[in-house]
Amino acid sequence: MKSSLRYIFSALSLIVLCLCCTVAQAKGKTDWDEDGLKGKVKEVRTYNVKEGSGTLEKSFIRRKIKYDKKGNRLEEEHYNEYDEKDGELTSRLTYKYKKKRNRIERSEYDNHKILIEKTLYDANRNKVEDEDFIYGVNYCWRTVNKYDSNGKIIEEIHYVNDSLLEKTIYRYDEKANITEETHSDSPTRWENRKFVNKYDENGNLVEISEYDYQKKLKCRTIYKYNDKKKCVEECNYDMNDSLCSKMVYKYNDQGKKIESMHTVADNELMQRDVFIIDDNGKTSVSLRYDSDGGLGRIAVSKFDDAGNPLETMIYCGDDWIFYFGSIMEYEYY
Repeated sequence: MKSSLRYIFSALSLIVLCLCCTVAQAKGKTDWDEDGLKGKVKEVRTYNVKEGSGTLEKSFIRRKIKYDKKGNRLEEEHYNEYDEKDGELTSRLTYKYKKKRNRIERSEYDNHKILIEKTLYDANRNKVEDEDFIYGVNYCWRTVNKYDSNGKIIEEIHYVNDSLLEKTIYRYDEKANITEETHSDSPTRWENRKFVNKYDENGNLVEISEYDYQKKLKCRTIYKYNDKKKCVEECNYDMNDSLCSKMVYKYNDQGKKIESMHTVADNELMQRDVFIIDDNGKTSVSLRYDSDGGLGRIAVSKFDDAGNPLETMIYCGDDWIFYFGSIMEYEYY
């Protein structure tokens, strides 16, 4: 259980760092912007934390990312996070650019310097083709994307060894909001499904409905917003339109989230998160309470003068027992 939670936390920290790289990238944005970094960062290193003699200290490195002076990623190194192989290099990623700005290629190699993934980009830094290789079993997973004149993805096709595996078609309204996402051609029926999105007059997503391969409603999610366009309620319903779960969010006057509450049918509490915001608008402490009201997890974060996170420590229970942590180091131009 502990190793799985450590993996989840690590994955979430990577997702936070790379979130904007998973969607169509806006022309003109740098990797600094997309990675949520402040200032002219040259290199960022992420380390695990271990308990020493009564103190918490930096352990082995988990990830290293280098940037050029324009804010483009140059190289990434990822290291093994499991205790038996602490700090062992597992993969290395390199980037190629045209005219110092336009990313045209991203390549990932394993610890034996064998190419395991290759991604190609168009002039707007949209991902147009991605290939994943598994050697020894003659396996290649390939994804081909198509975009409209506005840079919005309209088609995503997956192949395995050149055989069609699945196709996804995206449709948009006049405001460039995704209204439909249709998955088809999958040999697994449950993968052939459709999502329909609805928006309010402010462009806020207010409903997502999922339909199965027989075009029958499977589930839907309803969102509500406050006058500052912040989502305050998220309700999930099953195929019979019965409430399955509900999320309620609260914000401070600056629009920062300060609480989220997760309940299920009959308003039974599952989880409550409380976020403490510092004077710079950063979430410095988050507290997670269990269904019985007991304190289950505490996350404490610190930031440097530029606003980049320096460390995040995870503790468990009222006794604040150390569980897992990350320390980040930066070099600036």
